[in-house]
This record gives sequence, C-alpha cells and structure tokens, in this order.
Amino acid sequence: MLRSFLLSFVLLLWTRLHHAHAALKNNNLSESTMNKIQSGKPLTRKEQKEVEQAELEKYQELRRQGYDEVSNTKESTALRNYRLRKRKRIGLFFHKKRQASLSQVIFPGSTPTNYNSSLFAVSNLILSRRSLEAYDISMHPAFQGLRHAPFKDTNLGAKLEGYSEAYKRLDMIEFNVKQDVPCTVVATTELPVQKIKFLRQLVQKRYRMHLSLDKLPMLMRSRELNYAVKGMPVGFEAPQQYAINRYPENLFLYNHWRFTVTYHEDPSLFEGVRITGFDVHPVSIAHNLPESCSGNQVENNPDTYLSLPDSGTPKTVTFSYQIDWVQSELIWDDRWDVYFLGLPDVAIHYYSMLNSVICMVVLAAVIATALIRVFRKDLAGGTKKDNGWKHLRGDVFRKPESPMLLSIMVGNGAHILVASLITMILNICHVINTMVTGDALTGFVFVYALTSSLGGYVSARLYKLCGGQNLKRNALLTSTVLSGSMVLVFCLFNMASDAIGSSCSDSLSVAELILLWGCISVNLCYLGAQLGERAPCIEMPANAETNDTVRPIPNSRWMKYKKLSVLICGMICFGVLYVELHFLMTAIWLNVTYLGLGYMLTVTLMVTVICAECTLCVCYYQLNSEDHEWWWTAFWNGASVGGYIGLFALNYRFQSLELVGFYSNLAYFTCMFLATVCIGMVCGSIGFLSCLWFTRTMYSAINSDDTVDEDDEEISLLKDPSSEYSDDSTTDADDSQ
Repeated sequence: MLRSFLLSFVLLLWTRLHHAHAALKNNNLSESTMNKIQSGKPLTRKEQKEVEQAELEKYQELRRQGYDEVSNTKESTALRNYRLRKRKRIGLFFHKKRQASLSQVIFPGSTPTNYNSSLFAVSNLILSRRSLEAYDISMHPAFQGLRHAPFKDTNLGAKLEGYSEAYKRLDMIEFNVKQDVPCTVVATTELPVQKIKFLRQLVQKRYRMHLSLDKLPMLMRSRELNYAVKGMPVGFEAPQQYAINRYPENLFLYNHWRFTVTYHEDPSLFEGVRITGFDVHPVSIAHNLPESCSGNQVENNPDTYLSLPDSGTPKTVTFSYQIDWVQSELIWDDRWDVYFLGLPDVAIHYYSMLNSVICMVVLAAVIATALIRVFRKDLAGGTKKDNGWKHLRGDVFRKPESPMLLSIMVGNGAHILVASLITMILNICHVINTMVTGDALTGFVFVYALTSSLGGYVSARLYKLCGGQNLKRNALLTSTVLSGSMVLVFCLFNMASDAIGSSCSDSLSVAELILLWGCISVNLCYLGAQLGERAPCIEMPANAETNDTVRPIPNSRWMKYKKLSVLICGMICFGVLYVELHFLMTAIWLNVTYLGLGYMLTVTLMVTVICAECTLCVCYYQLNSEDHEWWWTAFWNGASVGGYIGLFALNYRFQSLELVGFYSNLAYFTCMFLATVCIGMVCGSIGFLSCLWFTRTMYSAINSDDTVDEDDEEISLLKDPSSEYSDDSTTDADDSQ
C-alpha cells in the first residue's frame, strides 16, 4: 500500500509540473522563471504568459519538423499534451484547478490492469453516422458463431440506446501478451445472396465495426493525415471510374484485420504490461490459401481486392487476422489523449458562456432599472400612461382558459427541469459518468421517476389555484400525457427495430421501462398531487379580488406586438444555448464524445435566469397596456424557444447529417420533436412561474385604498370595440372633474 501511495504521489507531482518542464526544454524562459519552476514556487501572471508562449513555440516547432499528433512517440505525446492542456485540469467551481492526466479527469478513481498471460477483445455494435440502425457483431459473417450472452451486464440507458447485445467476448481472437500472431484464418464461409446484399448495404451506408481491448476502443490512425478515428469500416466503396477499369463492381469487403497492441512495461513499478493502444489496419484481399495468408505481409493491393458483386450468386470468403505487439514509452494515464484530439477547444465553451453572462447582466440591468423606476412612479401616483396596470387589480387574477392543460404543461416542465439539473449535478460529482455508455440516460430516467411527485405537486397546486375541481383527472393526465407518450414512442420504435432486423430492439428493456414508469413514476406523481391538493391554495393579494364583470381589453399598441414578443423572447433564450446545443447534438447523432455536462449545467442556469427576465419584462408591459390575459402569454413567451430548437434541428439534419432510409429519418425527427416539446415545456414553466410570482408581488405592494378613478368617457371608449383606445387622448379623472 505504501508503494502505491508513493507512486500516486509521484504521478500527481509529475502532472502538475509537466507543462513547466516542457517549457524549460525550450530554453526560452528567463532565469527567474526557470528558478521558480524548479523550486515549485507559484508563478505570476506575466511568468505564466511566458511559459504559455514557450509551450506554443515548442508545439509549432515540432509540427514544422513533421511530427504527427496521433502516434505513440515521445514527440506526438508532447503535441497531444499541449493540445489537451486545458482539458487536463480537475477542480470545481471556485476551487483552484490543478493539472491531472486525462484518465483522472474522465475516469476518476480508475486504476490500471496489469496483464501477464492473455486477454480477449470485446465487441461493440456495428454503427454508422448515416443510419440509426445498429447491428450486433454476430451478424458479421466472420463472427456468426458468436452466440453467447454479453460477458457483463448493461445498464438500462445502454439498453435503451440499443447496446443490449454489445460487450461480447471474441473467443476466436486471443491476444497473448507480447506474442505476435502471423496471418491466421478466423473462418471460411460461403456468403448466401441475402448476406451479400446485407454486406453491400453496410458498405454503402459506411458502417464501422467497434471493438475494445482493456476497455480501450479500437482506433484507425493515419500519421500522414494526422487523424485517428474509432472503429474500422466493414468495407469501402471505390470511385465508379476506378471500378470500371478493374471490376464490374465498386464495393469491396475488408476481410483481413491487422491488429497492433501498444503496451507499456516498467518492471521497477509493476509486473506485467499495461495496454496503452489498440489499433487496426483493415485489408481487403481475395485469399488464395495458403500463399495469401503466410507471415505478416498481407497488404492492400488493388489487384487482389475482395469485391462484393451483385450477381445473385453465393460467394466463399475467408476472414483472417494478425497481431503485432509494440512497446511504447506512453504511460497508462495518457492512453486516452488521442481519442479527444478532435474535440472543440475548451475556449469555445468559455467564450459562449461569457457572451451569455454579458447578455444576462445587461438584460437584468435594463429590466431592473426600467421596472424599479416605473414601479416607484406608479406607487407614488404617476400619470395615467404609467399606471395602467393598476386598473387590472380586479381582473389580473381571473382564471385562464384551459386551466387543466396549463397546469399539466407547467407541472411537467418543472419536473423535467429539476430532473435535468439533478442529473447534471450528479455528473459533476462523478456519480454519473458520460464516458460509460448509457450512464447519463440511466441516471436521468431514474431521477425523473423518483422526482415525479414534484410534477404532480406543481400541477395540482396550479390547477387548484385556477379553481379546478377534477383533481384526480389532472393527476392522471400529468403522469401519463408526456411520460406515457415517450414510453409509447419507445415501444413503437422497439417493434420497428425488431421488424427491420436491427439489434436495437430489446423486449426486456421495454418491460423494465414500463414497470419503472407504471409502478414508480405514476404512483409518485399521484402522491405529489395529493400533497398539492391538501396544501393551502396559493394566496392572492387581498386587494386584487376578481370582479364579476370581465374588463374589456383596449385596442392599444401592445396588441400589435403581442405575437412579436413571443418570437423575441424565444430568440434571446435560444441565442444563449445555441453553442452547447450544437455540441450536444453532435455528440448524440454523430457518436462524438461529450464532456460538457458541466458547461451545460451553467448554460441551463443562465437560460433559466434570462427566460425569467424576458417574460417578466413582457408581462409588465402587457399589464401596463391593460391586457389581463397574461397566463398563457407568459407560458408561450418562454416556450417559444422550443420552436427555434425545432428549426435548428431541421437545419442540422440537412446541413450536418447524412441520414439515409425512412427509419433513420423518422427516428431523428420523432426524437427531436419530443426534445423540442420538453424544452418548450421547461422554458414555458419558467416563464409562467416567474410571472406568477411577479404579479403577486406587484399587486401586493398596492395599498387597499390606492384606487385609480376612471371617467365616464374612458369607460365608454373601453366598452366600444370600434373605437381606438389611446393613452394620449384621455385625461385623468381629477382633470375631467
């Protein structure tokens, strides 16, 4: 144990001083800065800038010398460390962040596994960015005999995402430590016509096979192009003009896989080896055994490509592999660096949030200044033009139309918001890890189910405020309209996946989801509704009792811009979350790693504040224009952001995605429609609850004897719908007398 503690201390010290030592090698630092780094003293801001400039010059020099960023060499590791320097920091909120390895950031508390004998690769799914249909690896002809169950249990989120058939151990390919394997035949099989047709579809849709070794995803690297991508393609499609000269077909199958396992070995620190890389180089070859599979000289040759003809006749194919073990100086803690080179710079998140903060502060200052100034003038007895909202004290809390629908939408919106915030907080606290497949979705589903009482409570109290009597029906609809629709949609897509032969279908996960919803979510929602029913009704200001006669709404300038205010509020809120929404969409639909739930939490809080500010501002001017129908207006002012998200999803589909097939497009638009509705409900509930608090506070500030008299001429103008109401054309009651 003492040895492990000392090793951890040494690694921590090394990661803290790594960037400083890299700068020291440049010999571009001043003597005082070098002395401080060597002694471990904190650097001033100027000295930190000096170190950053030295690191940049070192990075540029290595790139000019032709070194790539994806290899496992010492120079490539230095380049990756510079590229990922901002991501290799751990710390929360106002705590000072410290340098750490990427493994500590994404897998806190993880420890390396030492291997001495053998290990096996683990299968994932066959996936494509052009299709949402996922297939089990046993559907590949090379692994048709892989029929046993997954060697580890998958969480509910992974099953809902279609990974119920993943994580199978490939027994036919054994990786013996430090033992190279020459070309070895996996299987020789005769492909029927239907299987050839299936493989042709996989190649045309650019499907990739995904494997992992020691929990490390398989990579394809290119030093010349300086890129690394996960998985390997099932085959490739040659240009039509090239195929005409050599083959009648232009689709070819990869049937030989050259695996390269990179390992780190240090007998002074640990026994055995640690896996630091798992690469593959696919080869398409029409095997002519045994000559074509002898030794380690199997390479891609256009003269021996294995084509997939559409001739309607079966074809015999031989699948093979070879394994090369390569020792490297790359340590275990840095083995994940190459997987995150393609992620956007962290500065983009910071700049986006800074822009949102500035917008939020400016908007808050404008609203606070305007409302406080006008509010003081109103309470002090301002002019008729400034205190129009006082005229509505007898109508401002008049019950809205469709109170049950409003309460259901606000209750569900508040429920989704709280569940999302809790899920993101759990991720920041490392209870949920987005790097684990389905972990985030599992956490959200369980948090959503366990917090269902909140939705029922909010809906019941609001429905009771509106004078509703059928509280049981309200609780039933609150617990079933949204969540029940989502469960139903998932069941339908599960049946559709099973009908088209996709591996995403899983009847057990459907049963688990239905039980979780029916036994926990619905009952807790009823419990919350009962608590809301027994709770005292929300008190309204005593001096704002509702009149028996409905006050007519004047034809003021506000009515012309009422719909425009909905568009403006949604546009402002959408501008705040646009950047993070783009990153999140890319992670979901393009299978890109997303490490920004901390940024998403910050953006969500800012959207909450800005949405409340916008709706409060519009609500005040609506009341000042003597329009008492603010209930639904406040909701739609916030919910309008969902319309912008829907337009963004439509644009994202045709600009960034290449989905083919009816099933993939239907699944995309259905999921984005549900997401749009949910986000609209969340922002709508924020806007409504903010305006409800605002109106109660505002009208509570009016003294009971503070009345606003109206002359007979003004009342006649209000009652005459054909006459145009104008604040400038009327006079105060005192002047008329």
